[in-house]
Amino acid sequence: MKRLTLIFISFFLACESPFSTQPTEDDIFSVTHNYNGEKIYHPTPITLEWSNITIKKFKEFLVERSAAYGDSVAWEVRAHILDSLQMIYIDTIDDDITFQYRIRMVDQDDQFIHALSSPLKVPDVSSLKVPEQYENLQKAFDSHFIDDGDTINVFPGLYLGHFEFLDKNAIIRAVMIPEITLLGAAPGRGSVVTINNGELDGFTVTEGVALAGGGVSAGGTAIIRNCIIRNNRAVNHENPYMQKYPYGMGGGVYLKDEAILIRCRIAHNHSQQSGGGILTDGNNSVINCTIDNNNTITWDSGPGLYQQNGQLIIRNTKFKRSYTNGTGGAIMINAVAEIYNCLFEKNKSGRGGGLIIGESGNANIINCVFYKNWTYSTNYSGAIINLGEISIINTIVWNNDGDKDYKLYSKYAEYTTSDEFNSVFGLGNLKLNPLFVNSNEGDYHLLSDSPCINAGNPDGAYNDTDGSRNDMGIYGGPYGDDW
Repeated sequence: MKRLTLIFISFFLACESPFSTQPTEDDIFSVTHNYNGEKIYHPTPITLEWSNITIKKFKEFLVERSAAYGDSVAWEVRAHILDSLQMIYIDTIDDDITFQYRIRMVDQDDQFIHALSSPLKVPDVSSLKVPEQYENLQKAFDSHFIDDGDTINVFPGLYLGHFEFLDKNAIIRAVMIPEITLLGAAPGRGSVVTINNGELDGFTVTEGVALAGGGVSAGGTAIIRNCIIRNNRAVNHENPYMQKYPYGMGGGVYLKDEAILIRCRIAHNHSQQSGGGILTDGNNSVINCTIDNNNTITWDSGPGLYQQNGQLIIRNTKFKRSYTNGTGGAIMINAVAEIYNCLFEKNKSGRGGGLIIGESGNANIINCVFYKNWTYSTNYSGAIINLGEISIINTIVWNNDGDKDYKLYSKYAEYTTSDEFNSVFGLGNLKLNPLFVNSNEGDYHLLSDSPCINAGNPDGAYNDTDGSRNDMGIYGGPYGDDW
């Protein structure tokens, strides 16, 4: 670390409790420092020097430092110096705030004089670069230079660890694409990332193994954005007597509190219990994500997403090719869920290839598509099983496999303006090919002569973004353009 050279000097004399003896030279007692005011990014040494004066019955030099946080100023003791001939002390400044030093010369009767340095105003640091300024991402985040609202810019590379981004509303951002900026698990069990505030933006998170949330465990108001979360696992406790919720759940992501996923890809994650891709048990949102090819190892539910508690919003999200021997090939809902403009495609399960609503679940499904989901059970639908309460509006359920092809296994259910429910007869339900542009290639736009165009619920609240009547399927309604 280079030595800073500019010297600032200020002279103060305060006799809060005057000495009974006089200094041997003059009355001037001063302290100087060598910080020149330049921006710093690491803890930096600073040298303090003070006047050489002599008193009888010397006890100590007391070195104190104040730190100004907004309108608040706090003093702390930095050193007790018992050598009367020492006139230099090297401290470390480690934050982008304003510091000031005070040196007290104290005699054995605890009388003293003191001198104040000039203020040290350290310029604000709004961002750090990894690995240019910090090789270790965790140390960059833990640095006092990163505060609420600041950003850590991470350049391409593989960074190993069990990262804990806690209690700071900071943004940890990859400067390039997630495929070349990876957060991987260090040896040992634990989530690759644990975060409860701020944002994680633009990383691949991989190879984590944890009791819950192998890739990411997100709570508080954390936002996970533009990330790929793949090849992570949630495992049971090795001691079966210690096994409890949520152990073994949420192979890729565990969402708690009010954490949110936005524009993420959750793929190839596994769990020994439910929720191979995602476990939620708070008031969470999953927006514009792709949940692809996740599974549960046992006969549990919801290999794509498993909701345990809370209120869940899922919007403009694709659930594809997930698998379980249990129920709900894509997701299982056990509480309250609002599902808008979502695609359920080619998911497989023992019962309910697309989605299952548990007995305590209550789901509104609006402008969705269920296509080619599959179950090998002879008693259940390949698309949806409802054991709780469900409302399905403006939704296309088409070409799903299973013994009850196209049919819903229902309990308390209301179906309105949803295509191809053979077991349901009522106003607004159709029994016609929806005429997708090219479903085999994943294009679920509607052809111009599709019977689902302008066939959704006529209530204006469901209108398309151009103001026309709702088009059924994932490109209709208020969120139809939000892909």
